[in-house]
Amino acid sequence: MRIGTVGLILLALAVPGQALAQALSGHDSNQPIEITSDRLEVLQNDRVARFSGQVNVVQGDLVLRSDDLKVFYAQGTGGGDPRIERIEAVGNVVLSSPEETAQGRTGTYELASDMVVLDGDVVLTRGENVIRGDRLEYDLKAGRAEVIATKPAEGGPGRVRAVFSPRDGSQSGN
Repeated sequence: MRIGTVGLILLALAVPGQALAQALSGHDSNQPIEITSDRLEVLQNDRVARFSGQVNVVQGDLVLRSDDLKVFYAQGTGGGDPRIERIEAVGNVVLSSPEETAQGRTGTYELASDMVVLDGDVVLTRGENVIRGDRLEYDLKAGRAEVIATKPAEGGPGRVRAVFSPRDGSQSGN
């Protein structure tokens, strides 16, 4: 398995909007990836590697934490190294860089479609700015992110909530 490809999930989940994309533009996805967990189980016949129990993935200054991380892979062409098809992070998913944090209950990255989905009480934070919803869909090819509210808020229709803090006078307005 080309473990370097796992780094793509880190970038993918960390890029829910333009601000996060800008912050990660300097991230080197070729850096080594360290995965620690309480357990690793490889189901060769099912082509699944499952890391479980306090999973911590670190690549440079990006950190992904979850309860479980599953890597689904297919046999490489011509008997070559397996290639990763899908990565699923399940349970208390938190992705952080020095400037941002994205969290939800689950996260999925489909490599073929370059789609990232973060589900369940999604919270994106950058400093004092916070966006909340139930689902984040990010199309890496199109560079399009959408935060969706699917469950009713306080008895009403589902709503996305964003709170932005105005810049103080010491910052330049770029």
